[in-house]
Amino acid sequence: MGRFLQVRVTVTTWDRDRAAEAFPRLYALAWPVEPTPAAGPQGLLELVQALDDRIRLGEVPGADRKAMLPALGRAVAAKGALEAALAEREAHTADKLTYAVEDALGELEKIAPKP
Repeated sequence: MGRFLQVRVTVTTWDRDRAAEAFPRLYALAWPVEPTPAAGPQGLLELVQALDDRIRLGEVPGADRKAMLPALGRAVAAKGALEAALAEREAHTADKLTYAVEDALGELEKIAPKP
């Protein structure tokens, strides 16, 4: 980095609508329709965090919760590894980890309860 310029390595969900179409059950579970919608971004990394909060805090019934916990653990771990790679400016590693996050979300989508 220069004295005035900063190098950043970031990841964002470039098309939230397509992400929501790819994971409709997970988006419905993470952000149910409410009179006052959740504020802030609703990308895939935020989806992992919202699911972790809802599932671990017991907002998902027992059998569904139990079925989802292993894949949720993989998603949370992949998200954490991705964020660590970004912090270390390891773009190549971060790129690989984006696929791990998406794959874990794909597993979760298959077993998530229907809204």
